[in-house]
Amino acid sequence: MQLADQISRVAALPPAVGASTPRPAAPAAPAPALEATIRHTAILAGALELLPQSVATLAVLPLQTHLVYRVGKHHGFALDAGHVKEFIGVLGLGLTSQAFEGLARKFLGGLVRRAGGGLAGSLAAGATGPAVTFATTYALGHLAHRYYAGGRTLSALQLKESFQQLLGSARAQGERLLPEIQARASNLNLTQLPDLIRDV
Repeated sequence: MQLADQISRVAALPPAVGASTPRPAAPAAPAPALEATIRHTAILAGALELLPQSVATLAVLPLQTHLVYRVGKHHGFALDAGHVKEFIGVLGLGLTSQAFEGLARKFLGGLVRRAGGGLAGSLAAGATGPAVTFATTYALGHLAHRYYAGGRTLSALQLKESFQQLLGSARAQGERLLPEIQARASNLNLTQLPDLIRDV
């Protein structure tokens, strides 16, 4: 059953009078290997934000989508692309299905290879974008961990509230890691980006 259907049913049910909705307990922190995957992916996403805008637009969302897929798989859920896009869309991070698929096709078709000339100039861009993109991706990875480790029981409202909580702490971490993000961007080979996204 699709996530959107589950969410719409939960949202349509009013709580019983005098009852409070129980909040599922947050699962334990991710295992070290999963934490490393989330952190590595978030650093790469922040680095992509320093690339020419067309490259960042095409690369960050597929990277985040793949991260949710990896986290779900780690917890034993075989997710399809539709479910992952719905999960991201609940948080307001996604694009429409058609737009996403069109961007992904262009990205994998080699548009990134033609945009490589502007990398050096883009590395001088402000720090806000990379830190925010790192934070968004890192919080998304941890939210996916909470969701799938907890058996997909969080409602849409709980997902949004948890994401905002995670985002707050992840922003500070992104600012601390900015030198590492910038170093990652300076070593990116644009022709290898499709492989980098698949390999995280």
